[in-house]
Amino acid sequence: MSRTSPQTIALRVLRVDLGALRGGSSGAARCASLAEWGSEYPDFAQLGGGALGLAWIAQAARAGRPAPLVVSVGECVKRGAPTAARASVASRAPLTGLFAEGLVGGELARRLASVADALALESSEEGPHLERGDVLVIESDASVRLERDFAALDESPRALHARLRERFGACAVLANGPAGRRGVAFANLAASGDTPHFVGRGGLGAALGRLGLAAVCVRAPSVASRADSELTQALLASPRLAARAEGGTFEQLESLGASGELRTRAFEREAAPANVRELARDIGEQRTRAHGCQGCPTPCGWEFRTSSGGLQPARFGASYALGLNLGLDGFDDALALLALCDELGLDAKEAGAALALLAIAAQEGARLDAPQFGDRAGFERVLRECVSGASELGRLVARGPRELARALGLEARHTCAKGASVRPDDNLAALLGQCVSSRGGDSMRTFPFQSVDAAQLREWCARGGFELPEEAFDPRAPRGKGLLVAWHEDWSNALDALGFCSFSAAALLSDGVTDIEALEAALAPQWVALRGRGALLRAGAELSLAQRELNRSWGASGDDERPQWARVRLDAPGVLPEYLAVRAAQSAGRWSWSAAASEAAPSDTTSETASDLARGEQSGPATGATNEPVSNSRRGTASDSAPHAGPRDAAAGERRPGRVRVRGIGAAAALHPGGRALEALEVALELPCTAQELLTQLAQRVPAAAPAMVNAGRPVANVARGGALLTAGALVRDGDELDIVAVVSGG
Repeated sequence: MSRTSPQTIALRVLRVDLGALRGGSSGAARCASLAEWGSEYPDFAQLGGGALGLAWIAQAARAGRPAPLVVSVGECVKRGAPTAARASVASRAPLTGLFAEGLVGGELARRLASVADALALESSEEGPHLERGDVLVIESDASVRLERDFAALDESPRALHARLRERFGACAVLANGPAGRRGVAFANLAASGDTPHFVGRGGLGAALGRLGLAAVCVRAPSVASRADSELTQALLASPRLAARAEGGTFEQLESLGASGELRTRAFEREAAPANVRELARDIGEQRTRAHGCQGCPTPCGWEFRTSSGGLQPARFGASYALGLNLGLDGFDDALALLALCDELGLDAKEAGAALALLAIAAQEGARLDAPQFGDRAGFERVLRECVSGASELGRLVARGPRELARALGLEARHTCAKGASVRPDDNLAALLGQCVSSRGGDSMRTFPFQSVDAAQLREWCARGGFELPEEAFDPRAPRGKGLLVAWHEDWSNALDALGFCSFSAAALLSDGVTDIEALEAALAPQWVALRGRGALLRAGAELSLAQRELNRSWGASGDDERPQWARVRLDAPGVLPEYLAVRAAQSAGRWSWSAAASEAAPSDTTSETASDLARGEQSGPATGATNEPVSNSRRGTASDSAPHAGPRDAAAGERRPGRVRVRGIGAAAALHPGGRALEALEVALELPCTAQELLTQLAQRVPAAAPAMVNAGRPVANVARGGALLTAGALVRDGDELDIVAVVSGG
């Protein structure tokens, strides 16, 4: 891995030794450039954000020091770029013992950016310092002080933020909840605002609690947003981002429901279509107002009105874990549990996994004091006892779902990877992504770039040395999944390090507003100027490799990312073996892939070596390298569907009247009277036609749905058949049943 070159990007790190600060040492806090800290850092650290945080944490690990908690901001945040107001929060996760990183919105990133590129928190004091209630105050000149605040120990993050704002005036707050202050293994953190933004899969709230902090308060002014930039105008013109903002990640509910992948009761039973329709209706009726990251022109978060009259922010993943997963069919029940998790500072997805395990234990008679599926009051009781420690059951839950499963003898029923709970998705890319991701599974569960036309995405991947087979886009076909996941992980790492939203990047590319080279230059001009075209993706790959190396130094093994419950699916050729082959080739300096490279890889998935696992020529040194496609044989091919297409239809020009049934998902629900996405619409037209022609005809017939169908002649929606995405030129035939999905979101 390359080290810092003579040409560098200036970065500042504010390092705070909380033990020394409590002892009154004058050298307890220091803000200096990365070069002044006097050690070697890999080139990728100069991206800032999560790249800088990872480099700092890895250096501490090499020196044998406890992992600091690092809050950092990327280049796009410092420049006030639109949809770039997210801070990276990273450390060694108390829940897993491995690296964890989360991105959080709110005011925090923009205020911290005016002080430093990174805040590194550590302590020379030995042992954890829970329940101290200290608040670290950071001023605009980078001076710091500690204020004792015992009242903070029992306050919710929202209440703590309100009180600190009243006390200190305008500020941004990264607040712990009661769970983090008491060391619950899956405690999270909240970034301040009238609507808090939560972060911290892996228990980063407990990591802050161990340092004795209830909150970090940044009083520096906020970096101004560049609201009049060309990038802002492009974002506002994106139909895909408009669709995502409209759906607020809940289009996933209808998409999974339409394909039969939505599950209930520990993700083990298929949800009944009638229940899904009722839940979708409740969500629509309770939605009230949008919210998002500071300065984002297309906010994608939503708040919902609860039965008690309050407002509760929610995203699909958290409400899924606390609703259907627990046998609770009503959306208000999920909102109530989510509100309690926010009040206590608990990660909703780990909380849902733990409660589902208790419900299984109760169902099978293993724990008579555990709540049953559907028992909202019982679930609320356990969550409160988890934080207070008032019962043996609560104390057991506080150790986290993995330890709970072991204690209950339910390891085979807990779907986890690397110690963190994951969803047992049918989509092999989502499954593999969660299992191999080296900073927590959330960042790799959904793939924003996969909402792009398959032929277009194959072309982009080929430019970076990843030649995807067409089967890569079939969610259940193993071939190409390792390549797809590795490419997404590298791009996600690079974009997140800059602080720019991956979904916004995918939308700009797929809507034809820009291309990859132009986007690189717009988001990371200094980086591209120093290292040349294609260097951003290369930096993302180096980040992926460094994350894996750090986790191995902390004891991670190959079996950790091939858990027993998913091993058969992961070990299939084209899935985990292919992913490991990519990483081994990158470690050896090989950055380009032929179509058959992964198929030549050994089948041993328990080790990761730098042996010759890939064919193709090394494309040159990391600095200034340009990645060109290995082959043009698949570029631009759009005549067949990625999956299930069969041979090319030679009679495509011989059309005759036929009918297809379509279901609109997300913003495409406007295809149906009343926007009922789970209802099918029968369409008569000349067949066979291409998927793009189908979208064009749907846009003409239902003008209300047109923005979600096509834009300037380009497809906006995805067309899926049997759960498999079709390319724009794939043939639609008489009798087909198709899902029209306007956007794929995270959350």
